[in-house]
Amino acid sequence: MAAPHPATKRPPLVRSLLLAIGLILGSMTLTGCGTDPRASAIEEIIASYQAEHPEVYKITVVDIEEQLKDFSDEKQFSMVVQTSVTDPSQIDINQLLPSGKALELTSTVDNLDDDIYLTLRNEARSQVKELVDAMPSAPTAALSVPMTLVEEDGKWIAAIDEAPTDDSFDATLVSSAMVRSTQWTQLASQMTAHIWKELIFPDAGIA
Repeated sequence: MAAPHPATKRPPLVRSLLLAIGLILGSMTLTGCGTDPRASAIEEIIASYQAEHPEVYKITVVDIEEQLKDFSDEKQFSMVVQTSVTDPSQIDINQLLPSGKALELTSTVDNLDDDIYLTLRNEARSQVKELVDAMPSAPTAALSVPMTLVEEDGKWIAAIDEAPTDDSFDATLVSSAMVRSTQWTQLASQMTAHIWKELIFPDAGIA
């Protein structure tokens, strides 16, 4: 019987290394990326809240697995989750609406009253938020979201204890955008007959 060709032989060290690499790769395949189920629960509840409240600025969870490392042994606990949100206060209106470009709203202005004011204000704010979210590199700020996590039947469930709000959405930005709209002329003309809302949209960004 012919002896194996020398090229087919592998030194013991090489065989050991190949075996070790195979075991490591096999382990990675079986265990996947090792995502913390608590992190998945937190991201899921944030995504759910965001879907139900599109008026709230864009929320992104920051390094959640790092935040969870101090709670490795608990089956139920509360924590303050750190997130990142869009910060319109740092944006110039000219970044959203280049000079000369107007904000076009669909609502009409007839017999100006509080209801029309709220409708126009909210429509303007909604469009401004869409423009901000579409920016390739919109500035962000930190936002803390208190949560409680509990494990039930092997599944982690997260609940938001204190819902985030959009109260800090920049009112000046919305007001400036509202001024640059076709409705502004209509509002201004009605103001000549009676002074209504001293500065028309002084709190345009507040819900």
